Amino acid sequence: NRTYASKIAGVLPAEYQAKFNETFKTTSFKKAYREGKTDKLLTNAQKLASLDAAQKDKLARIQEQYAKERRAANDKYAEALEKAENDGMRSGVMSFGPMGGANEPKELADAKAARKELDNKYSDQVKSVLTDQQKAELPADTQFAGVANFVIDDGNGGQIEHSMEIDPEDIMIDTEEGEGGSAIMIMQSHDDG
Repeated sequence: NRTYASKIAGVLPAEYQAKFNETFKTTSFKKAYREGKTDKLLTNAQKLASLDAAQKDKLARIQEQYAKERRAANDKYAEALEKAENDGMRSGVMSFGPMGGANEPKELADAKAARKELDNKYSDQVKSVLTDQQKAELPADTQFAGVANFVIDDGNGGQIEHSMEIDPEDIMIDTEEGEGGSAIMIMQSHDDG
C-alpha cells in the first residue's frame, strides 16, 4: 500500500500531497490514531455548562498540550506498528486482551505503554480541574474487557488490520482446534437482536 500511496502522492499537486499523506497515515494506522478515552474526556469536560472561565481556560491549555504530545506519541506508535509489519511480526497475528499480544516486539509494546501513560497523565489533569459535582456530570466510561486485534493477509500481498473493543457484559469466547491450526471466535450479543 505504501508503494502505491507514494506513487499517487507524487502525481498530486503540491497543495494536496500533505493532506493525502496525512490521510493515508491515519487510515493505515487507525489503531495508533483513533480517538481515545482522554480525547472523549476532554471533549465532554469542555461541554459542561457549569465550567467557569478559569476552568475553560485550563481545559483549553490542557487540550492544546495534550494534542501536541498525543500526536508525537501516535506517530511513534504508528512507526512501531509499521516496523513490526515490515519485520513480519504482525502478519497473521491475532492478539486478544487488555495487554494485546504477548509476542509483540519491544518497540511496539513500549510505544503503546508510552501512549497509555500520556493518556493517564492528561486524564488526571482534566479531572483535577473539575469539581466533584462536575466529574459526576460526565458520561460514565464504558468498560471493556480488552481489545481483539486482527491482522490478516488481504490476498493481494497486503494486510488488513482490525481492532474491536470488547464489552465484558456482552461477550462469549470459544476456541476451536483443527488440522489447519486453531481459531478463536468472539461473539458479542446485542440488545437489538
